[in-house]
Amino acid sequence: MQNKYKNILKERLIFYKMWKNDWDLYFFHKSITEKAKKKYYSERKFLKLLLSIYFLPLKIFKYIEDSRDAHIYNKGVTLMKVIQDELDETKKINQLRGENE
Repeated sequence: MQNKYKNILKERLIFYKMWKNDWDLYFFHKSITEKAKKKYYSERKFLKLLLSIYFLPLKIFKYIEDSRDAHIYNKGVTLMKVIQDELDETKKINQLRGENE
């Protein structure tokens, strides 16, 4: 039973590591897009101001969405730490019992 529990945790940890890599790629590409926007609008100050005012409601929504993304990412990273702690605890218990992994 203990071995099944450990294998389930390992599989879940592998899944969340892949999930974290996907989020890291998402944040990387998002930062590249933001850099391109800043560079493009650095020469077009009036257009930037005009579009910022026009798209203010969407920018507020985007800020909320970005906050939600950060929350989901941080929650997932914390979950990965908890799973790793559970695996370490299981390993300690098995070592105390003298069981092989």
